[in-house]
Amino acid sequence: MGSLSKTWLTDHLIDFEYKKYLVLDYVQAVESYYKRSELYPYLPDAIGHFRNLDTLRQNADMIRQEAFKTVSGFDWHNLSIQYNTPSFDNEAMEEVNRIIDFALPNFQALVQHGKTLYENVEKHLSMSAVGIVPMRTREGYLFLDEASTRQLHVYQYTICNIEDIHEQSRMLGLQFVADYHVSIRWSYENVKYDLIKTRRDLPNPAAYVISCDLGVPFRETFLPVAKRYFMQRLGNA
Repeated sequence: MGSLSKTWLTDHLIDFEYKKYLVLDYVQAVESYYKRSELYPYLPDAIGHFRNLDTLRQNADMIRQEAFKTVSGFDWHNLSIQYNTPSFDNEAMEEVNRIIDFALPNFQALVQHGKTLYENVEKHLSMSAVGIVPMRTREGYLFLDEASTRQLHVYQYTICNIEDIHEQSRMLGLQFVADYHVSIRWSYENVKYDLIKTRRDLPNPAAYVISCDLGVPFRETFLPVAKRYFMQRLGNA
């Protein structure tokens, strides 16, 4: 992957042509993964670059005023610190602004393309419960069925609450259990029964299956999209 560091804008030369080459190389690399329907980790990475650069542009004036000022003394009357703000190299700032103006729309287009692909995959997902759903659904089994190959990937899931001073959120933990091949013998219900019989830690588990009828890479696309889809659907259940 033609990756970019988080500090790519200020790494090495601050030169428009050089940074333009880096941006175009990165965009080309991510688009090549998109063509193979591989969304992760490339889409979140592009979103991060876009947000960071957009925030930097919005805060450019504040950065110029705050980041490079030095203490010059104290105002004892007003009980405040006095600062000197050095003059900025206007030519360098113009070069940075040119780079930002070029990179932002490229990153934005990359994010939009990735989101379009993501939404298309999500449209091809369907979810249903396997057997009777118990009262407790915070842990159980998640079946991911690749309909094109009938490979069934089984995970044990756990949903935990995460709280901080600002908000409460939920986190999904997955632990791989086994792979099955969907057949008359290994129907969803039979797989669930087999898990109950061989894994005593969950005697009455919740079990859900998410099926994807689109042929996409499992780890780079189906799995991460299915995880978010599962949390949304379970939250609305």
